[in-house]
Amino acid sequence: MRAQIHFKYIIKVLLPQIKPALTTIAVLSIAYHWNDFLTPLIYLNSEEKFTLAIGLKFFENSYGSTQIQMLMAVSVIAVIPLIVLFVVAQKYFVEGITMSALKG
Repeated sequence: MRAQIHFKYIIKVLLPQIKPALTTIAVLSIAYHWNDFLTPLIYLNSEEKFTLAIGLKFFENSYGSTQIQMLMAVSVIAVIPLIVLFVVAQKYFVEGITMSALKG
C-alpha cells in the first residue's frame, strides 16, 4: 500500500485539532524568550540590543539607591505586551480545554 498524505486532510482535519496546542506552545515560547535574562546577557555585546529584563537590571543598578516606584512602573510597561498576547490567545486556550474535556 502506498502511504499518501494529502495536505487538504492535514489542513481540514489535523490543523483544527492541534491549533490550541500550537497556540499554547507559541505563547509560552514567546513569554520565555521575552523574559529571558541569562542568554542575551551572555551573547550580546551591545547595550542597544539588550532585552527588557537586562534593561530592568541595569535600571536598578544605575542609581545609588533603587527607586522601587520607577522600577515597578517600568516592569508593568514591560509586561503589557505579554498580557495583550495572552488576551488575544485566550480563546484558543479555552478551546483546548473544552476539546480535551471528557464527555460523559
